[in-house]
Amino acid sequence: MLSLKKPGGPPSRHVSIFDVLPDPGFVQQLTDMGFHRELVEQACLHTKNASLQVCLDWMMENPDGAAVDVPSTIERGPADTNVPDPQMATSVKVESVRSAVEEEKRAHAEKLRKIEVDKIRAEKKQAELERERVRRAIQEDREAARLKNARVPATVTSAFPTSVAPPTLSSSSSSTTCSLQIRLPDGKTVKGDFRPSDSLRLVHDFVAAHHLRGNPSFRFLTAFPKKEYADSSLAITLQEADLVPRGTLTVIMDVAKGVIKRAVPTDAMVDTDRMSYEQRLDLGDAIGPASSPVPPAQRQALPTYEFS
Repeated sequence: MLSLKKPGGPPSRHVSIFDVLPDPGFVQQLTDMGFHRELVEQACLHTKNASLQVCLDWMMENPDGAAVDVPSTIERGPADTNVPDPQMATSVKVESVRSAVEEEKRAHAEKLRKIEVDKIRAEKKQAELERERVRRAIQEDREAARLKNARVPATVTSAFPTSVAPPTLSSSSSSTTCSLQIRLPDGKTVKGDFRPSDSLRLVHDFVAAHHLRGNPSFRFLTAFPKKEYADSSLAITLQEADLVPRGTLTVIMDVAKGVIKRAVPTDAMVDTDRMSYEQRLDLGDAIGPASSPVPPAQRQALPTYEFS
């Protein structure tokens, strides 16, 4: 506290430095609220740091600020030349505060710049890591494909074994019923159950009596293996013909065997893609066997491949 007394007059009151300078606490709180520092300092000077609310009310009434007009509360005499000028002290304080604010702004801008630079570097690093992950994934996919292709010969070897055990007839020999599908010349399919010990002659008579009006002039054809049964070959049993427990027989009329039919018009050509398996067998029987255009000597000269 500074006490000044004018010569020959009554003693002056005690004068605080906060009567002429802004209260640092008020300045800090009000600037934290978002007010400009110069406006806050003017509010503190004009209200003489009365209170925070009074300073706030003054700024609301004077949003553009006002000229600083600090009343002189210090009584001076002619010889009081060493007493500092309050207005000069205020100007010095404002300039120092302004310099501090500018320095703070520069420091804040530098901090933001560093943050932005760090962000860009982090994004570049993340992008590089992502590219590395993609490259690694592509490399792993290529390696997996290479290993898969390397295992193909082993798969082919297992799919085509060099030695195949002969098929056993354990399941068919133990069967007590033989289910047959018989394909008739008109395209219909009939089914019948027979005993494995029944002969193909019995099946032949059954088909002739019930489906061909007693016409016995036909023979049976099997697809796999392709074989015809007629006359004396009908004496074998279904078990011996390998038709147990189930099999398929195609009826071929003797009057139609070897007969060459007139070709159908182009617009009525048979669509083999829409034909069933039995229809394709009938078509093959109607066409008859075809000889190979390649001589046996040339066929033997063709390259062969062996899987091991």
